[in-house]
Amino acid sequence: GRAVAYAGGLISLMPGQTGKAEQHAVDYRGKSQSLFRIGLGPDGLLYGSTAMPIHFIQADPDGDTWQELGQPGGGEFYAFLPWRDVLIGAAYSGNAPLMVYRPGQPWAPDTKPTGNPWLIHYEGENSGWRPMAMVAGPLDRVYIGAVSGYGALGGPLCVLDPASGTVAQYAHLVQDQSVVALAVLPDGRLVGGTTVGGGGGSHPTEATAKVFFWDPARREKLAEFEPVPGEGTVNALAVGPEGLVYGVA
Repeated sequence: GRAVAYAGGLISLMPGQTGKAEQHAVDYRGKSQSLFRIGLGPDGLLYGSTAMPIHFIQADPDGDTWQELGQPGGGEFYAFLPWRDVLIGAAYSGNAPLMVYRPGQPWAPDTKPTGNPWLIHYEGENSGWRPMAMVAGPLDRVYIGAVSGYGALGGPLCVLDPASGTVAQYAHLVQDQSVVALAVLPDGRLVGGTTVGGGGGSHPTEATAKVFFWDPARREKLAEFEPVPGEGTVNALAVGPEGLVYGVA
């Protein structure tokens, strides 16, 4: 009746009806892992994440030195964003969906704001989401777009207040489609792109991805349209210096 688990170089034996809990260190090394996502931090250093599990690393882009900072979960970071003096990460199957890391301070994960990273949980969170897009926007908020969790459609737009750790979540901004691309217009509105797909095991009900506009102050969608009929995903959006929005479908 005993259960066996392996994580972090430790084999753990959980007690069954008889016996006691035990832990044994092992030096087994699995296959080499590739970097899954990278991003610059507010300190000018490069940060990265492997996938399954998360090895969160820091590297000097002007040299050849790097170090592992910690392992905050069994999945992977999908997006990084420098915001003021912190690095915000959005993760699939992490110790929290959102994490706020303060470079240069000791690694001490906690759900309290003093944690490093600060592990942010919120009502309605889904650890199986895939947070594909994250941008800093108006009202001192961070905006995250994600593919929904397993078996679900309508992946959300989430609005994070990095100061308080509060998160507002808006699902089905485009019915049965997930938000996977975001950009900020010069007037402060958000422009977003979607995919008709959802979480693993779900089945699309729509055929064409949309572009939509979002008013952060009023917290509502203003309009939506089909940029390329028949294309199922708007993968990326960017705003040019002349105010035009460019995208890839």
